[in-house]
Amino acid sequence: MLGIKSRFSLDLEIYSDKFASSAQAVFRQAYQNSKQLGHTQMNDEDVLLAFAQTESSFLDELLKRLNLDRQTLLHRLSSNPIQPSPSTGMKISEGLRKVMHRALETARDGGRAHIESRDLLIGVFLDEGSLSVKVFEELGARRDDVIKTIRQLATEYNVVNW
Repeated sequence: MLGIKSRFSLDLEIYSDKFASSAQAVFRQAYQNSKQLGHTQMNDEDVLLAFAQTESSFLDELLKRLNLDRQTLLHRLSSNPIQPSPSTGMKISEGLRKVMHRALETARDGGRAHIESRDLLIGVFLDEGSLSVKVFEELGARRDDVIKTIRQLATEYNVVNW
């Protein structure tokens, strides 16, 4: 699995064998961040924040092309209140389940069997109602433009396995 020793939902078990090393690194970082903050549920913002840590040069270039400030974005994403869960262990939010499903579809559409970190990032932005999308839009970047720019960057980086 991902080297995470906690009770995860069945969804993680289903997807973990489909994660390439780049997606594993993002997910592992998202888990660690959530755990350090005392959260009991991982969500799409955790994945985006973890992407900023594990794929910083890619995110920096994305933000540059979208004319967004990294610090403002990260502050807005990390300052949102998390709804506490009465259960123990780490759960995966419904929104993150959707992100993982969309990431797998994105990978398959690209002819890949494994989810790359860029697929997770695209998966985050395919959900029109996600907090991450709302924050980007509040900062002036439309969801469709973000997805298009991610895809362009991935092509330019010509990366098969990050």
